[in-house]
Amino acid sequence: MGQRVTFTEQRFGDAAELLARRVLLAMQAGTYDELRDSALLKQSYSRELAAQVLGIHVGELNEWLLRGVLRGQEITPPRPDNRRGAGKISGYELAIVQERMKAD
Repeated sequence: MGQRVTFTEQRFGDAAELLARRVLLAMQAGTYDELRDSALLKQSYSRELAAQVLGIHVGELNEWLLRGVLRGQEITPPRPDNRRGAGKISGYELAIVQERMKAD
């Protein structure tokens, strides 16, 4: 196969390993699509769309952003993506949250 995907700690922080593991599992399952994954990670999402991606209500998302607790789990809220507009959340932050929701 010969594919290689890397996530640097400089860019993704502690979540680099989590994102790499996610990609490895998708590669092993034969479901990894580099173009789709890259586009999703680079996309910025409004609060409404981010809530939809996570399968929660906007009110739950807002509560989580304020308190750091999502459905009874302490999960660090994503940093806002202010480069793309107020209230936006980056795709890689959403991917990290999705993995943490699965893990806990």
